[in-house]
Amino acid sequence: MRPRGLVSMLVAALTLPPAAAAPWMRSEGEAAWDATLTVVSGDHYWDRQGDYRPLDCRSRNLYLSQGLEYGYSYYHTLFARADLASKRCGRDAASGLGDVELGIRGRLDLYRNGRTWELSVTLPTGYSRTAPSRLGYGRIGLEAGIYGLFKGSEADPVRSWDWEAGTSLRWWQGPPAEQWLGYLRWARRVKPLGKFTLGLDAELSFWNGTDEPTRFVNQSRQAEYDKLTARAAFSRALGEEWGWRVALGDVLWGRNASDDLSISFGIHRIWKP
Repeated sequence: MRPRGLVSMLVAALTLPPAAAAPWMRSEGEAAWDATLTVVSGDHYWDRQGDYRPLDCRSRNLYLSQGLEYGYSYYHTLFARADLASKRCGRDAASGLGDVELGIRGRLDLYRNGRTWELSVTLPTGYSRTAPSRLGYGRIGLEAGIYGLFKGSEADPVRSWDWEAGTSLRWWQGPPAEQWLGYLRWARRVKPLGKFTLGLDAELSFWNGTDEPTRFVNQSRQAEYDKLTARAAFSRALGEEWGWRVALGDVLWGRNASDDLSISFGIHRIWKP
């Protein structure tokens, strides 16, 4: 690891779950939409041996991620997610539509929300798989996971934290290698301010594939890598349907991974059409 002063201290051991993974089921006919703008930047990386090294330029990446969930029935929730991305590091640059994710979520517990399984497929959208800067994995991927939310009691200050955890496996049609993903987070509601979330997530490669040629400075997702990321977030409701969230993220350690700092702002709406 390396020091990064106050930023690392603020977000050490903290995170949000990766991608669309979630333990929450929508009620039948309920819809949820979210949009998140994220700025990601870094000028160092860890090589394959885990040594910390400088890049020859600073990455400046911008992502606009949008997701939609729909309660198809009491037992199943459908979801979709896509990113618009702009990536730049030195002379290498790319912008456009990244990967699209489609999936289904189901109940592990028929009588309690917050215990789910999830299946999703990742689809590339036609961007170049050979250019120095790329917008996604560039391959068809399949992910399967289980997730759980364990709510505390607002009446009991000793159990006022909500705990959430999840784990999944991801397979690809060709490189990169299969991946294991996992996360753990804690959330606390502070009335009337809002909700604070802290946690940690991991992305680990099985390292049994073949990397495709790429300029590492643009963080191509086609490379095999390990990464441990920390995040902290604050969210607040705006009435019964709308809400917003701000989050800070920091990659604490990696192998063949960029040392990125991210800041994001998102809004969401939950309603019944």
